[in-house]
Amino acid sequence: MWGIRLKAICPSGDHTPNQPLVIIPQLGQRGPLGRCRSNVPTPISHAAVGFAVAAWTQHGVATRRVCIVAAACAVLPDMDVIGWLLHVSNASPFGHRAITHSLAFALVGAVVATIVFFPGNQWTRGRARIALILGLALVSHACLDALSTYSVGVEFFAPFSQRRFRFPWTPLGVPNGSLVGQIVQEAVFVLLPAVLVGWLGIRTRRRDSGLTAPRVSP
Repeated sequence: MWGIRLKAICPSGDHTPNQPLVIIPQLGQRGPLGRCRSNVPTPISHAAVGFAVAAWTQHGVATRRVCIVAAACAVLPDMDVIGWLLHVSNASPFGHRAITHSLAFALVGAVVATIVFFPGNQWTRGRARIALILGLALVSHACLDALSTYSVGVEFFAPFSQRRFRFPWTPLGVPNGSLVGQIVQEAVFVLLPAVLVGWLGIRTRRRDSGLTAPRVSP
């Protein structure tokens, strides 16, 4: 899979033994503290991917609540953008695409979201599957970011490692491209396909279950 060929290099371009390894972004301006103000996949694209994941992975007919919470979880890792306002360096564990984009955060976030949003007895039998779906939605965010050229890399293994990675195939982002061009490209290659896949998932599950009306969760 993609992870076999992940690569990592130093944020400043000159690696020293005591310096964490991260990906040098190919688009954006670097500040004095090693920050990078680069374009990123928009929240709506992340949400659409999370929704599509939930639409296809639920048992039986897709429920509205699971789809919406999965969409929110897919956006959640970008809560770290507050670090830009606080001038947090990318070398910090709380920098952009650091610990909130990690597999550990996805695991903890999925468990917490499941407990908070699916507490009733009606969810007992499917709660483990829901946690898995929400975890996949959270991981989808980091994977989408790792497909971009306008990236400082993703700390998949934080807090155990500060190394940042991106996939060898990075179809999102054009070096020196305009913001409008980035958004159009993202809409064509991420947002619209995700919306279509999510819609097909809901229709397919409804058809297979013999239902003609959407199922609304309590």
